[in-house]
Amino acid sequence: MKTVIAIASAALACACGATANAASPFAYTLTGLYNTGVDDSGAKLADAGATDTHYVLNGGAAGSPVTYQDGAYVVAPDAVFIAAQSDGGYTVQPNIYTLTFTATGDLSSAALSGKWAVDNFGTIDLNGHQISSIPDNGTFGSLHGFSAPSADFLPGTNTLQINVGDSGPPSAFVISGLQAGAAGAVPEPATWAMTILGLFGAGAMLRRRHRPALSTTA
Repeated sequence: MKTVIAIASAALACACGATANAASPFAYTLTGLYNTGVDDSGAKLADAGATDTHYVLNGGAAGSPVTYQDGAYVVAPDAVFIAAQSDGGYTVQPNIYTLTFTATGDLSSAALSGKWAVDNFGTIDLNGHQISSIPDNGTFGSLHGFSAPSADFLPGTNTLQINVGDSGPPSAFVISGLQAGAAGAVPEPATWAMTILGLFGAGAMLRRRHRPALSTTA
């Protein structure tokens, strides 16, 4: 029984997909999605001064963005705010941050979702189409959901652009929970079907393996 449970748990984990960059449970795959202020494994960087290598600041001309966490900012469980400078300062307005990722497969059902906050205001665009905006109303103390529809995706390289404006330093933003699929999305029915078939097959093998031998005594 313990073996069956272990196999079932492993199969379900594979079907659900742990991160945006894991094997996709959907009919499409989005590779290269990262929250702000994380390393290549998705672990959070230090709260101040750590370089974010996934997001590009102002086309790369202004150096790389760095982590910055103000006491008034929301603390995301899986991300850190990033800014143009380690003290939250900047030299130009607005600051434009970009994240490039790759989309493959059947994009007719593609979607991505996440949450974000910004000091002070900004927008998120996917391939030139605005998918979210936050006005200048001091809402960097909480996270706000966003999502992108299938029509905004391109085969191959895609660009997520965050335009950050400010009414006075510091200025920073955070993206948390960035993932393929809409918030709370479930895998394609075919994926679940394959998982269920695999569980039945594993159970049948274990039953044959542990079936007691028939007695041959007269």
